Amino acid sequence: MRTAPITVTHQGRTIHGQSFLPDAPGKYSVVLFSHGFNGCMTDFDASAACLCRQGIAAVSFTFCGGSTRDKSGFPTTKMSVLTERDDLLAMLQWVRQQPGFDPERVFLFGGSMGGLVSVLAAEVCQRELRGLMLLFPALNIPEDWCRRFPREEDIPDVYTFWDFTLGRAFFQAIRHMDPFACIPGIDLPVMLLHGDADPIVPVSISRRAADAFPRAELTIFPGEGHGFTAEGSQETDRLIAGFVRRHAE
Repeated sequence: MRTAPITVTHQGRTIHGQSFLPDAPGKYSVVLFSHGFNGCMTDFDASAACLCRQGIAAVSFTFCGGSTRDKSGFPTTKMSVLTERDDLLAMLQWVRQQPGFDPERVFLFGGSMGGLVSVLAAEVCQRELRGLMLLFPALNIPEDWCRRFPREEDIPDVYTFWDFTLGRAFFQAIRHMDPFACIPGIDLPVMLLHGDADPIVPVSISRRAADAFPRAELTIFPGEGHGFTAEGSQETDRLIAGFVRRHAE
């Protein structure tokens, strides 16, 4: 496996990431991983390595302002799901220009809030994708936060949640957002993975999404929560590789 650091600059900010390529030269199918709330690019290292062993490339990155471990210098108080969507779109364009990746076989994988961001990106760029994979996608974020701050004047300038400081931009971006409204227009193969014991994103969210996507398959993991066990993660990696192989041809 060959790994290399990545920097991609767009809209005045620099994204930091890492590429994973199998040892043999060639053009590979590639999975572009998006982390969840306050995650970072290392969250899917084990999955990326697993894919490489099976002849599939991977790219991971940290959203600008999307993590306390982010190195971009972009403030967390300016981050929103829309800035993250734009980061993902910039990474997609970078991936499609690299010699080791097949631009016709690019897949998005998003976990939790990264799943929401991946859906928002797929709405824009689905013709450049071969498929979409979503791990307990937090499509409930807009509804949950709008319930907490129901009026415009209720939105705080800064708000600390799970030791992470959000700004007004985050809440304003999702104020009138309905991710389920765009899902029927995303005509891609979609794989949804969700645990039925998830206390953060109810499994009903993925059930609803599976019904709304034109082409979706849903796998429910009994007893798994928001963050899978080692056994659940191994099964997830197996399903990711299988999904890519099925839809890369």
